[in-house]
Amino acid sequence: MKKINITIFTGGSGCTELIGALNNLNLKTGKVKLNLIINGYDDGKSTGLIRDIIPGILGPSDFRKNCQNLLQVDQDIEHENFKYFLNLRLKDFYEYKDLVNYFKYRSKKLVIKFKEIENLNWNKYLKCANTFLIFDKYIKKKSVKQKKIRDIAVGNILFAGLYLQNGNDFNLALEKYLKLFELDNIIYNVNNGENLFLSGISECGNIIRDEASIVNNDKKYKIFDIYLTKKKLDSFQIKKINGLRNFQNKVDYLNKLHVKAKLNKKLEKIIKNTNVIIYGPGTQYSSLYPSYLTSGLSKIIQRSKALKIYIQNIVKDKDIVKENTSSLINKFNYYFNQKKYKNEKSKNKFIDYYFCHQSDQDDINLKGRNKYLFDNLNKSKKYLKFDWEKAQGKHFPNLVLKKIFQLINQSAFEKKFKQYTSLSIIMPCLNESKTLKKVLDRISKFEFNDADLTYEYIVVDGGSTDSSIKIAKKFKNIKLYSLKNKQRGESIKYAIKKSKGDIIAIFPTDNEYEINDLQKLVREVYYKNSKAVYGSRLIKCLNLSKQIKKVYKNNILGHAISKYGGMLISFFTLFFYNRYVSDPLTTLKCFDGEMYKKLNLVSKGVDYDLEQFAKLSNNKIYISEIPVNYNSRSFKEGKKITIFDGFKCIWALLKYKFIKN
Repeated sequence: MKKINITIFTGGSGCTELIGALNNLNLKTGKVKLNLIINGYDDGKSTGLIRDIIPGILGPSDFRKNCQNLLQVDQDIEHENFKYFLNLRLKDFYEYKDLVNYFKYRSKKLVIKFKEIENLNWNKYLKCANTFLIFDKYIKKKSVKQKKIRDIAVGNILFAGLYLQNGNDFNLALEKYLKLFELDNIIYNVNNGENLFLSGISECGNIIRDEASIVNNDKKYKIFDIYLTKKKLDSFQIKKINGLRNFQNKVDYLNKLHVKAKLNKKLEKIIKNTNVIIYGPGTQYSSLYPSYLTSGLSKIIQRSKALKIYIQNIVKDKDIVKENTSSLINKFNYYFNQKKYKNEKSKNKFIDYYFCHQSDQDDINLKGRNKYLFDNLNKSKKYLKFDWEKAQGKHFPNLVLKKIFQLINQSAFEKKFKQYTSLSIIMPCLNESKTLKKVLDRISKFEFNDADLTYEYIVVDGGSTDSSIKIAKKFKNIKLYSLKNKQRGESIKYAIKKSKGDIIAIFPTDNEYEINDLQKLVREVYYKNSKAVYGSRLIKCLNLSKQIKKVYKNNILGHAISKYGGMLISFFTLFFYNRYVSDPLTTLKCFDGEMYKKLNLVSKGVDYDLEQFAKLSNNKIYISEIPVNYNSRSFKEGKKITIFDGFKCIWALLKYKFIKN
């Protein structure tokens, strides 16, 4: 299996999920070389403060954010401490001085306050301390006012210190920055380190004075063009531009100020050796288009033999609020051709495939559908439209990567990537308003401790008449589907169809099971490659009668039917399928997603579970049983299973043994 070299044009957060997935894949295989290309024209908040204090420095924030994305906090405790250090924000001068004094004197009080930094490797701690104090010495020399030091990221201060330490060479400072975190040769500045500033003009002639204003775009202008200038537009220039008679005069004036950014020489070799170029989603007019404007970049990419993929935004950022897919592609082409509109053939030199998102119109938790980017591209073989959203606006990167591996015909990688990277948790619901909030609160915080998985949470309501839907709508990270008059099996089947995870877990919303037990089932699939795992309520049950009595109270007949009926079903699993399963009706289960979708289950009610068992058995798939804790409830509390469900289950075992496969 050859190593794949993947280059991504990105900003600070638009490709977070995709970069994380590729980074995890590299940890598993050692066969991915990742290159991130970023521009440093950011000048908002903490970065703007750094650029204001140190004339000549580009913005470090997007480089810092991508360092954070690449740090493996689940794998390395030092990376966890580094992530804390990079993201720590000092709200004012007094917090800043606390950190300065910590590095200088390390008093007991301050050691406790900054304990994560204290836990760094000693050599790295000294480098961080020395670099931070270089910055402090600089602001003292420049007599920077105390009130200027506010809401500033420590990671940006560290970068600024390295910039000062390395002769005001931005790209060299970036190399040192990455080396400190053991992320050498991954992140690159697109230009040669020259300090440039970003501005723009809207279609209605309003001047957008800086990068921060482009990102925020509070007045929802449609942006006409962007410009790179050697100095930030000042009030005098803006007043002069606004005084010009017509729109074209304003554009001409800004074009005279515009300078061509010079390419970082290292990128020629990187792009030449890359297998896949990804133009990532993100803030187009600040994070991506300015990078494409770099002189010489287009020629290198045109010569590249790499597969070139354009990934569309899922939702509209503020800078593209009045754009559509077609207009964004046209602007992409315009900036790559150094502000010249060229014909359709020109686009084909830069893009081989378009990945366009198709939103799930059935998910009722997707609010503000007008926020989704309207896709108006003409359909073709190069145009791939699919749903890669795990929650509103959140990417499900595994699906994107699988498509990429298919396109470059890397079956070995595709197979490797099937080693579980994502988990779909399916939760059928019917009139569970008493327990639903508690279950969703807990499930939203669920994390499989042993690996970095992408999570997808799916609630399918079968037609509740209580407030279940209203409760579920409050959880924005959950995909919510509302069906009418559907039974448990139908709801689960629908959720399976919608799910995207490599692993599929079914978890009930009745609060009878514990979230922690889900860890055990996922671990069985993830580590032991079990294809089907049932959470058995009976393996560790010391008093079955007590559990059943809680459900049926003084109903002796119901108690007896439930107890011995359950035993009978388990007996039938052994008698007809030669497999004894202690608890086939458990509603806590976990499966290999690809295998499970091939079962083609059709039962509608509780008999769905026995059809599931029968087809697993018929396909010779071993079922593991893991003991789980269980707290039964009464019919008054919401219990729904009846004696008729029991008869349906027995019939399902007979039917799929002797009649249907």
